[in-house]
Amino acid sequence: MFKYGSIYKQLRKDQEITQTEACKGICSISKLSRWENNQVEVEFSTAIALLRRINITLDEFTHYAAMKTEFTLPDDIITAIKDNDTKVLEKICSGAAKSLSRQQKYSRTQKHHSCLQSIISHDW
Repeated sequence: MFKYGSIYKQLRKDQEITQTEACKGICSISKLSRWENNQVEVEFSTAIALLRRINITLDEFTHYAAMKTEFTLPDDIITAIKDNDTKVLEKICSGAAKSLSRQQKYSRTQKHHSCLQSIISHDW
């Protein structure tokens, strides 16, 4: 299981943002709490929205998460990350998820998290 939730928790607390403030209109407090305690994963779009709420970009989160960034990504992915274009990133994830579903049976959440990990770790 990925440990992105606990990283998010630390970043949120560093900014003195409460769980209630962080998740308002995005997800339930209990969902955020379970994610922050690495008990569940959240949808890619939810993770992006939560990061935006605490003013952290995906690039910054990648840095904090100490993910490898030495690989070169296609220009469209780099642009989407820099622009925080979740629609493009979700489209990329959707395509990768379809590819995964042909190989193995994954739940929708597992597909999204596999895609998020691929994007963050640049493992294409």
